[in-house]
Amino acid sequence: MNSLISSNLLKNDPLEDQLPASMQHRPQHKATLLVIDDAQDVLDLLRAILRSHPYEIHTANSAEAGLALLPSVTPDLIMLDIMMPEQDGFRLAQKLLNDPETKNIPIMFLTARSDINSLQTGLGMGAVEYVVKPFNSAELIARIEVALRIKFLQDDLLRANAELQSMALTDPLTGLRNRRFLSEQLQDMIPVARRYNEPLSCIMLDIDHFKAVNDTYGHPVGDEVLTHLATLMKQSLREADIIGRYGGEEFIILSPRTNLAAGELVAERLRSNVARQAFETEKGALKITISIGLAILDPRSTETALGLIDRADQALYVAKNAGRNRVSVAPDYTALQ
Repeated sequence: MNSLISSNLLKNDPLEDQLPASMQHRPQHKATLLVIDDAQDVLDLLRAILRSHPYEIHTANSAEAGLALLPSVTPDLIMLDIMMPEQDGFRLAQKLLNDPETKNIPIMFLTARSDINSLQTGLGMGAVEYVVKPFNSAELIARIEVALRIKFLQDDLLRANAELQSMALTDPLTGLRNRRFLSEQLQDMIPVARRYNEPLSCIMLDIDHFKAVNDTYGHPVGDEVLTHLATLMKQSLREADIIGRYGGEEFIILSPRTNLAAGELVAERLRSNVARQAFETEKGALKITISIGLAILDPRSTETALGLIDRADQALYVAKNAGRNRVSVAPDYTALQ
């Protein structure tokens, strides 16, 4: 490395152990940094400064080279020079911040430009830090640590929000999707079925005489039965099928690209599997049966999500009245008009 250039890039470089205690905190995992700068001496110097810290360092000498690394590298922080040929740091930063895959990665500008307009431009477009060359290593490390701490806190918040969202759409007993999710999903699935002129099946099933199970063995055993049934349904159906608990002992299965013949096959197979199964509970093995109502969306119709569910519910009611432990098919929507 050119020692003259290196010394000019460092400013009053104190020992890093002079960092305040609050800045000596390290992330729980090894942070990944991507440094993009067209000056090789800067890249070498940064590697020398950062090598004693728990960072995985990736470097690129142009905006294009940095972009090429991103499919294989997921950085926690991008350190970006502004003055680069072909594509400057501002243009690259804008591209990264507009891309859904990289918009949440914080950007720290490293540059020799300290005028107020450059500062405003960089921070105004979404950069989290702006370090002016020549820099001292202690300040640089401190700013990196702050940027990483904010990044990891944001990651934790995003994960927590995702978990809360999942909980809001999940039945806590069975782990299946809940009524809200089923309704929202069906609202999305119907336009897709119409766009591609594909059928969509809606299966509603209900445990026969479930009240007797609760009354005879207690609600904890009833909960075990519901949980076992949910597991059996997941094992019996395709990954594309959406299974949810609609309420109480009622469940709904949404099957895209499934016509009447295929829907009847799915429903009958599930009914048969449940009838053959003995569910182990704290009160011993219990056998149950289910009744099923099947409705098929005609993609040419104007039927709503609620209408499709209502037809499946009516078919379920027919199956119950006909003696239970059977599949009933709802009349075609267009035939009811």
